[in-house]
Amino acid sequence: MQHYVPQVYLRNFSFDKKHDEYFVYCFNKTSLKTFPENISKVACERYFNDIEGDDDQSIEHLLGKFEGAYAGVFRKIVRKQNLNCLNRDERTTLAFFFAIQYYRTKEQRVSFQAVANYIKEWLTQQCSSESLREDLDACCQETALKEGHLTILMDAVPEMVQRLLTMKWILCKNITTMPFWTSDNPVVMDNSADNKYERYLGYNCPGIEMYLPLNSKYCLTICDPEKYHVMPDVMETNSVQNVIYNNSLQLMYSTRFVFSDSADFSYAENFLGRKPDYKNINRQRVFPP
Repeated sequence: MQHYVPQVYLRNFSFDKKHDEYFVYCFNKTSLKTFPENISKVACERYFNDIEGDDDQSIEHLLGKFEGAYAGVFRKIVRKQNLNCLNRDERTTLAFFFAIQYYRTKEQRVSFQAVANYIKEWLTQQCSSESLREDLDACCQETALKEGHLTILMDAVPEMVQRLLTMKWILCKNITTMPFWTSDNPVVMDNSADNKYERYLGYNCPGIEMYLPLNSKYCLTICDPEKYHVMPDVMETNSVQNVIYNNSLQLMYSTRFVFSDSADFSYAENFLGRKPDYKNINRQRVFPP
């Protein structure tokens, strides 16, 4: 079993520990069921990061190194309650964890598959070549899609890290009674650009806001440095609506599961009652121009 959201991160949202085992409350947004589960059994699949010919599991081991380094940085942030305590190496470590977590998830792989299938369908309509059809079919096979996703993961992370290090970082401290949630796709984005037609979701886009909950009380925000440069480095929120905003992003962009140290997911149930499309694992992810 290989995790696409690591246990070292998930344990920060645990409500119980038995020996060396940690438990979180899981909300299945498809079935609307809530249940406690060991973090060793969530956000993972068999051989998720293994590709044919890589008997040493090099990708899995590399991810593990960043996970271990992240744990120490996380503890320091919570102890000091700010980001300015981080030296350059620690900030770079956190940027790598952030970027890797953005790319490594099941949701990213499903989205990659959706894009591949859309391109296949479009090219098939444009060209009747039998050899092209065969090539496109091969590219959309599960093995090829996995290799494509993992290649993107390894190639795109360094570029994203360089960009993250130039952006505005804010630590949001939650002093409400509602906890921050996380999910099986914990790095989420939003955009509040003044022009609604420019609200694109990408780390280089003007107006971009990216969120990674660190635990139930802290959330790391990385955002457009031009628009948000005047914002303080630490922000306390006593508004439940601000927490709901973050939790709704986790709910919308998760593949299936949301995690918390609280069993109260009543807001999630109400939200999905109003917007049932987000319950569908096979919901549309590619929106043609």
